[in-house]
Amino acid sequence: MDPAIALGLGMIGLAFGMAGIARYRLQRQAGGGAMPLPLVLTDPAVRRVKLPPLQLPDGQLQLGDPAFADGLTVVLPPGRWAASLHIRTAGADERIAALMLARAPAADLQWRQRRGDDGRALMIGTDTATLAVAAAGQAWPDAEVLAAAMQSNWQDTRGWAVLNGVIAFSSGMGDGLYALWEGMDVTGTVHGLAVDLDVRWR
Repeated sequence: MDPAIALGLGMIGLAFGMAGIARYRLQRQAGGGAMPLPLVLTDPAVRRVKLPPLQLPDGQLQLGDPAFADGLTVVLPPGRWAASLHIRTAGADERIAALMLARAPAADLQWRQRRGDDGRALMIGTDTATLAVAAAGQAWPDAEVLAAAMQSNWQDTRGWAVLNGVIAFSSGMGDGLYALWEGMDVTGTVHGLAVDLDVRWR
């Protein structure tokens, strides 16, 4: 083989290898493919923004795109759930990596993807790059009011708002489907719920 061609192929191989190492390191920082939350808990590029807690009198939580009436309802233990957004920064780009609701420290819980009665993974979808959560039965805010409220917390690619018990937030990388994860204590009781916005892979 021509030495120049061999050198070129070698450089290409090295570039792919370095890219693979970079992806591997990122995945390790994010907890690999098994769990999304070690990124949220330990990555220095992620900061936590505390929000007002959600009150769930009957434990029913609705999640969805606030531009549409339909969505997803999950049942959690009733009571007060602390809420927080976890924002990842890469240069000038900021993305909301997760929304977390918790009744216990997230680091003390065992996390797994939440599944429905049919065994399928529960996903929450958006067509407007915005998601919202609230106690079941709470109406989503008017679109114009919500947009104005989110603008007050806007920075480039993300924003959020809390209105009348509704938490609305930019959905990570935009439109799509996002996984729900639940955190349990040693007895199997759910004390945490997170929307994983898939930012770690980007």
